[in-house]
Amino acid sequence: MSVVSSLRRLFNKAGTRPFAADQYWEDRHQSFRGCFKAVASLRLTEDHNEEQYAVKRFHIDRAIRRHVPEAAGKALLEAGCGVGLMTPAYVQLGFDVVAVDFSPTAIEEARKRTVDAQFVRSRLAELELNRTFDVITVIDVLLHIVDDDEWLATLEVLARHLTHAGVMIVLDWIGEWVGPLGDHCRIRPMSRYVAALADVGLRIDAAEQFRLEHEDVRKDLLTIRHVRD
Repeated sequence: MSVVSSLRRLFNKAGTRPFAADQYWEDRHQSFRGCFKAVASLRLTEDHNEEQYAVKRFHIDRAIRRHVPEAAGKALLEAGCGVGLMTPAYVQLGFDVVAVDFSPTAIEEARKRTVDAQFVRSRLAELELNRTFDVITVIDVLLHIVDDDEWLATLEVLARHLTHAGVMIVLDWIGEWVGPLGDHCRIRPMSRYVAALADVGLRIDAAEQFRLEHEDVRKDLLTIRHVRD
């Protein structure tokens, strides 16, 4: 199936019925199996998507190293791993990595990129691993949870899986949004993040922004911790 026909099939589904995230993402992963477009921008070339992921990795790697300079013996939960574009970098840093996604095709593709991580298929809002992690990464995931109740439940689950002294790294598109937006995205303001995180005992410890040149969007990188007793 060509890229054009795949895009047409995905976009033609929008608005025809209530948005079904599981089906949308599984269709997209199957349509763009092994490609950046499975999780990155549908409108950019593979080369441009790859360049943008390199920028993301740089900022995420720097944030993790700043707060966890020694990864050996520490555990990292990759919440929403997609096709595993970030997973090998976490393994190379020295973390014991558990990567989670609800798409079976995404998990299948992610396993091809590294054999040194544990992969779990689950919705984040339903995740129960009976353990905690020193680092949790949530990269371009929360904006794709369009249902507010599921979004809040996901934050609660993530808080429960974070060690008391741990750090959660969130990369998202945060702010007020006016204009057309696909059914698979929902942009929320920073005030919403602050309030929702406080409700589950978390706080934003640091925040920075950077732009993705090819997509011309601003990304927010948040470092999140438990509220101190």
